[in-house]
Amino acid sequence: MTMKKEMTLDCKSARFDSIKDADQLIIDLMKSPVEWLRNYFSAVLGKHISMTQFWLIINAQAAFLALILPADYALSLRLAAAGWFLDAILRCRRSL
Repeated sequence: MTMKKEMTLDCKSARFDSIKDADQLIIDLMKSPVEWLRNYFSAVLGKHISMTQFWLIINAQAAFLALILPADYALSLRLAAAGWFLDAILRCRRSL
C-alpha cells in the first residue's frame, strides 16, 4: 500500500508579509542607535540636527581622535590628521 503525502507550505510568515518588510525591519533596527545619538546631539545643541550635520559632527570627532590619540605618529601623519580635523571643524561650522 503506497500512501502519497502532500504538504503545502505558506511562503509568508505570520510576522512578515514579504522579504521587503523583513529588510525594512533590519534597516530600522540598525538606524535606531544612529537616530538616538542624533537626537542626543540635537538636545545638547538646543536645535534640530539633520542627518548630514550629524555625520559631520561624527567626522569631526573621529578627526580629533586621530589627532590626539596616537602618541608615536610621524610628523607627516600628525599634519595630515591636523588638516583633516581643521577641515572637519570648518565643515561643521558652515553646516550648523
